[in-house]
Amino acid sequence: MREGKKVVMVVDDEALFRTMLKEVITSGGYSFYEAGRGKEAFGLIPEVTPDVVIVDHHLPDTKGLNVIKRIKCLLPRVKIIFMSGESCKDIFKKALDAGADAIFAKPFDVFSLLEKIGEMI
Repeated sequence: MREGKKVVMVVDDEALFRTMLKEVITSGGYSFYEAGRGKEAFGLIPEVTPDVVIVDHHLPDTKGLNVIKRIKCLLPRVKIIFMSGESCKDIFKKALDAGADAIFAKPFDVFSLLEKIGEMI
């Protein structure tokens, strides 16, 4: 078992958004890793074995739903938070069906996200 800080990884193509989340998540005492594409995330996951992965719906190389499914195959116990700027309830239902443990509609309160991470791990 890995010792030390719990690990949170963010998969989102918006660098500024990832930077903002890094500030919030590391202030909560978590280690932080980031990926701007699905392929990049799949390369990092075996190295960092995250406890929580926050996945955006729209990525340059794939959809967040595909990322959720693949992550759950690699690490079935990992907790996944799905986020999207779309307000379509159908996409959130699909995310939960794919294996997401929580959903957030953008924009959201980052401190609510930090609280959710704490509840999950």
